Amino acid sequence: MAELQARMDTFTAAIEGTEQPQEDLVLTADDINALINSSEQWKGKLYVTIENDEVSGDVSIPLDGVPGASGRYFNGSASLSVTMQNGKLFVSLVDAEVNGEPVPQEIVDSLAAEKDRKSTRLNSSHANIS
Repeated sequence: MAELQARMDTFTAAIEGTEQPQEDLVLTADDINALINSSEQWKGKLYVTIENDEVSGDVSIPLDGVPGASGRYFNGSASLSVTMQNGKLFVSLVDAEVNGEPVPQEIVDSLAAEKDRKSTRLNSSHANIS
């Protein structure tokens, strides 16, 4: 984890200083999951896999703060398409599932369209997901 954090810190410092990073920041699913598990907020609640250009995530969030839902969990998963186009990172929702039931495609399409309207395109000439 220390080596991963050092790579992240070096890359972040270069970008924040508007310098050209000396090397690309490449994160594997194991790297991302290590970062997730280092966060008290997300530890044990989110798990990510990467296959080709698709990132999938499973989430399980306790609903103890919701009246009448103590001891219950929100369980969901989503698949995202991740691509680079002209040096920009594009992330698109492919499908989603909540509590074991698929989210209707019309809702997935609506969420994806809303994200596209609100998203800012990242200048990610250095992003590489593997």
